[in-house]
Amino acid sequence: MTIATTDIKLRTSERLTDNADGGGRRTAGTIVDGQLNNLFQDTSRLDRVTGRVSLRKAYMHVDTANVDTLLGSHVILTDPP
Repeated sequence: MTIATTDIKLRTSERLTDNADGGGRRTAGTIVDGQLNNLFQDTSRLDRVTGRVSLRKAYMHVDTANVDTLLGSHVILTDPP
């Protein structure tokens, strides 16, 4: 059975923060495509002017009932969050 594009999910980590303990293990939470502020917080006007780096840890997950292997996959971020 093939892996469909709908089977590939972006999952959240335990802590979506800019703190030193940010990240952690994968959770069952799904990052919904096109939904605002589900991975990063709002960017304030001050952050836009002075610049600020926000890092988040997320996981790619193949959500299928079988044991098919996803080969040759890659991710490219083309637009800033």
